[in-house]
Amino acid sequence: MDRLNQFKCGRGIKMFEEIISKIFLKRTGIDFKSNEEYKELNLFGKVLNINPREMVMVYMDLKNQFKIDNLNIYLENKEFITYKKICEIIEKLAAKKEVILC
Repeated sequence: MDRLNQFKCGRGIKMFEEIISKIFLKRTGIDFKSNEEYKELNLFGKVLNINPREMVMVYMDLKNQFKIDNLNIYLENKEFITYKKICEIIEKLAAKKEVILC
């Protein structure tokens, strides 16, 4: 079963979150899988306090990993603010087939 079909079968959502989690861990040092309570916190807030430069790296990794051309729209609309919201954006784009897993 190819990766796009895995998404259609419901297994892709977990795969997306696994990839997103690894990107955040690599770029920010924050393990969202082990810290579920962080998923809805503002990435730039007092608790997580992620450096904007690190978020640029996360953004670029997501854009390259999933081959997303229009991810900047979500930045402009200030929707790129929590881990959970970013996962929702990627899942929404995948449902529209605007995401390619590499």
